[in-house]
Amino acid sequence: MASSLRNEKTVNPVLRISQLDALELNKALEQLVWSQFTSCFHGFKPGVLAHFEPEVKAFLCLILWKFTIYSKNATVGQAILNIQYKNNLSQSEKYQPLSKHQKLWYLVFTVGGRWLEERCYDLFSNRQQQSFCKIKSYIGFGSGLLKLCGLVNFLIFLRKGTFATLTERILGIRSVFCKPQNVRQIGFEYMNRELLWHG
Repeated sequence: MASSLRNEKTVNPVLRISQLDALELNKALEQLVWSQFTSCFHGFKPGVLAHFEPEVKAFLCLILWKFTIYSKNATVGQAILNIQYKNNLSQSEKYQPLSKHQKLWYLVFTVGGRWLEERCYDLFSNRQQQSFCKIKSYIGFGSGLLKLCGLVNFLIFLRKGTFATLTERILGIRSVFCKPQNVRQIGFEYMNRELLWHG
């Protein structure tokens, strides 16, 4: 009885490798969705999607966000690995789902940030040449600063094992296991299939 109460109160921290695997699975899913979407336009005139590519990618990521983070508090990669996000800002030891503000800010930082990164030069290129050079230098400085912060965050993640991405650290969301983990069993079927295929 006491052990079951203890299990209800505490959340199980996630291994570093599981968090990194979830991130890689998310990237693979986004690439798969994008390749499937672009294959629908093979019969059209070349370059149909080129002008709207950042917006279409953002729209597809918005759909993924709606059916993963917004509805289930977990990305697809996390769901496969029995992981979900926990609101780390709450003082309770029990599992607390993400607040709506955290979910919306997650959307802004991930989808909106990626869209702005791909579209920023097009947005400011119509300005005067001198002001465009200033804006370009500010964007370059900001991008470099974000990459440096991401590197520092990754080193801290390797040391402490929490907040795999800078977005998670800023928003105070942490990966936890949905259910208590038993002995870790690694399935090598997928890896063997990939090795045979590429070999």
